[in-house]
Amino acid sequence: MMGRFPLARRLSLQPSSMRNNSEDGSHRHSRGSRHGETINGGKPIKVIVLGVSKVGKTALIHQFLYKEIPDRYKATVDDTHPATFNAPRGKKIEFDILDTSGSLEFPAMLDVSIKQSDGFVLVYDASNPSTFKKVEELREQVVRTKTKAPIVVVANKIDLCDDKDMEEIKVNRELVTQQWEHGFAEASAKDNTSTTNVFQELLKQANIEYNLELAFNKRRQSLPPHRASIQASLSPAQLQHLQQIRENSDRGSDKGRNSCSVS
Repeated sequence: MMGRFPLARRLSLQPSSMRNNSEDGSHRHSRGSRHGETINGGKPIKVIVLGVSKVGKTALIHQFLYKEIPDRYKATVDDTHPATFNAPRGKKIEFDILDTSGSLEFPAMLDVSIKQSDGFVLVYDASNPSTFKKVEELREQVVRTKTKAPIVVVANKIDLCDDKDMEEIKVNRELVTQQWEHGFAEASAKDNTSTTNVFQELLKQANIEYNLELAFNKRRQSLPPHRASIQASLSPAQLQHLQQIRENSDRGSDKGRNSCSVS
């Protein structure tokens, strides 16, 4: 799948750590990376997936990268998924996709994650319109920090929607695409419907040429290295609470809940 989309409002998916240097011309050409030459200067594009619990964040990522979803529900405590895709002219597109906890209990931690990210996927449950309100709040927090960041809003779980829900999706799409000027995608992670479109839309927002053919992929990593700086900013009480969430998550994974509600 290849495409290139002109965009009147030019956005950037270039890693934020390199953006200032690229503007003064010191990075005019792509450099080698761990997998060869990339279109993003040799560093992974950091994409963060946000939304409340059980809207299907983890399932979307797993269907996109691994063509399967977890068979048991397990609350996410921040996992990163490195992925490399082929791009035109023999280059690569590298992503680090961060799957976040839906609890969103640490505002300071979330703020640092937003600052360190290059693109944003905001997910809500289309069969539960109240979850869109959190997307509105998250979007406000993102644009305060990153005024020109590529953003895609995802209406997930369309397989559960009735006619009223579908009308609500149309209203939300109009708000997101016309007023906010962001990308919008409808998907069903459970049925693997349009999950690739989510990330195509993100690249479209950034005006990046793409070919989303998976070159190779690594196993996910919990709490990747760039998260260490976030943990360092937490108080001992917050770290203890985070550890408690992680332990509760591990215990909950043995209960075998329905996978279609994966967050």
